[in-house]
Amino acid sequence: MKLIIMSQWEAEEHSPHSNSAIISITEPDAPEANLSSGYKKIFRAEFDDIDIPLKGYKLLDSAQAIDMTSFIKDVVIGKFDYLIIHCRAGISRSSAVAAAILKHYNDDSTPVFGNKKYLPNLFVYRTLLRYL
Repeated sequence: MKLIIMSQWEAEEHSPHSNSAIISITEPDAPEANLSSGYKKIFRAEFDDIDIPLKGYKLLDSAQAIDMTSFIKDVVIGKFDYLIIHCRAGISRSSAVAAAILKHYNDDSTPVFGNKKYLPNLFVYRTLLRYL
C-alpha cells in the first residue's frame, strides 16, 4: 500500500485511483473536506493541530485514535493500493498519521521524519502508535 500525504486543497482536487481510501483530518469547527465519491473508504477526524492541552482546542482523543487505527487496520487488511491522508496544510497532522503507520507496519518512519517538507505532530504520532 502506498501512503500519500496531502493538503486539504489537494485532497479536494484529487481523483482517487480505483482502490483508494482516505483519512480526512479537519479542525473541529471547520466544514468537512469536499472529497470525491471515488474513494472506497473514508475516515473523517476532527482535532486541532496542537500537541498539548489548551483551553478551547481539541486534541486527538483516545476514541478518535481507536476508530482511526481500526480504519487503518481495515485498509491494510483489505489490501488497498493507496491510503491518502490529508489535513489542512498536509504538513503536521497528516504526516504524523503516515509516520505512525510506517513505524508500526515497517518499523521505519524516516520517510516522514527525514523529509524537511513535513513537521509531524508528535502527540498525534505517539497517540496512534499506542493504539496501533
